[in-house]
Amino acid sequence: MLDDLITNRKERGVSEKNNFGIVANASYSFINKPIKLNLDSELFTYQVYNTDQADGRYLYLGRGIASQYNDYIFSELKLDYFMENILKGLTLSPYFGILKQGEQVINQEFQSEYPNGRGYEYVLTGTVETTRRTGLEVYYSPVRFFRLKSDLGYNFVSNKNNVENASESRFSSMFEISFIFR
Repeated sequence: MLDDLITNRKERGVSEKNNFGIVANASYSFINKPIKLNLDSELFTYQVYNTDQADGRYLYLGRGIASQYNDYIFSELKLDYFMENILKGLTLSPYFGILKQGEQVINQEFQSEYPNGRGYEYVLTGTVETTRRTGLEVYYSPVRFFRLKSDLGYNFVSNKNNVENASESRFSSMFEISFIFR
């Protein structure tokens, strides 16, 4: 997604930078092995959904059209191990992810520079919060109308809430049961 490609800034008196969002995925399945390697990456600049005109903002219900956040870089490496030979419908997926989040918020008023007049960085403005997560996803679907999914992991956060030297480490998890009716 490219937003506001402006070539004649000086003539128009526009201080807004070009903004963009990138979402990428690369996957590799091993031949004759029940393994798939995934790399997911995202990069959204500091004002990707914003503009100096409120009616030009790409927001719906307070969320962006491609991501609910901006001013961040995310990357995750995951290994899917399909365990069909042990238990039908079972997949184990260990992963490691890193999220770097700048100070900009998706629905704030448009700004193009710091109070001291220096222009914002394209991405990762101000004090950057960094979250590293290692975890395990478990997916089990023995029949097509039933699914169990869990995500168990540990987060290591530095500069929590964009506060210099604030840190937190904690366990977090998610558990989901789904029934599909057709």
